[in-house]
Amino acid sequence: MEAPREGTRSREKGSGWQVKRAYEYLTDAEKRRIVDAVKDRVATADIQRRFGVSAQTISRLATDAGVSRTKPAPEILTQPQRQHLTRLETSGTVNILSSAYDKKQDYNRQTLRWLADRKFITLVEAQGKGTPATATITDAGREVLAKARASDGA
Repeated sequence: MEAPREGTRSREKGSGWQVKRAYEYLTDAEKRRIVDAVKDRVATADIQRRFGVSAQTISRLATDAGVSRTKPAPEILTQPQRQHLTRLETSGTVNILSSAYDKKQDYNRQTLRWLADRKFITLVEAQGKGTPATATITDAGREVLAKARASDGA
């Protein structure tokens, strides 16, 4: 393993000056190897030890190369989302009353809005006084619910 170059390793948090200096000292081959390590999901601490650079430098190289360390959110539902979809699947179209009318209602408006934004349910707002909002599960909602059940082995 190569010894780190002058100015690339510091015990202090990396400042902009330190990152720029480390960035300038890295060869193109080292930059490519760091970006490849990020793509391969190597831990940042391991990349830091191997190349003697800060996490900020690694982040900058990855960003410049268009590589993201974040993963897309899984399509698995949270327990409340799953419960809402399950109830809608068994009940069909349901009326969503405001909490002032029905304290026992198990439907959370925020969860319903999240499901509606992703097209898992059809949410029809109230059309006037005395008409409650309604919610119905969609085919996409049934599919994601089936995937969530399959991933749990349920």
